[in-house]
Amino acid sequence: MTTPPPAYEAEYESNPYLADAEPPAAVEEAPKPKSGLLKQSLVFLGVGALVLGGLLWASLSSNDPTAARAGDCVQNAGTDAAPDVTVVDCASSAAQYKVIKTFQSSDMNVCKDVPGSEAAYVQTQGGYGFVLCLGQK
Repeated sequence: MTTPPPAYEAEYESNPYLADAEPPAAVEEAPKPKSGLLKQSLVFLGVGALVLGGLLWASLSSNDPTAARAGDCVQNAGTDAAPDVTVVDCASSAAQYKVIKTFQSSDMNVCKDVPGSEAAYVQTQGGYGFVLCLGQK
């Protein structure tokens, strides 16, 4: 008993136009992409980006003097020559000054004309500067 030829071979043998032609080669299916791994990687990267963004936002918005606004209170844990300024709760005993006004500048002299200003804190980062005009708490 013989196994019948595949359907495409029988078609080639019975068709006079295709009798001398080679039957088509078997086509292998391309492997399906592992979408599960890709999705997991994208979710992992997305969550990681959100966590890092949240940490960056929290560090810049909580105690960082660059996030200080008029009415906030600050503490200088350093010295006048090497300040270590952080934003603190105004009800805290650590609060030393109240921010009266802020400027996008690196010139501390902008505070001379601000009423109630007793001190100034200047910080520059990559060409960007800001000044906190500080007064009594």
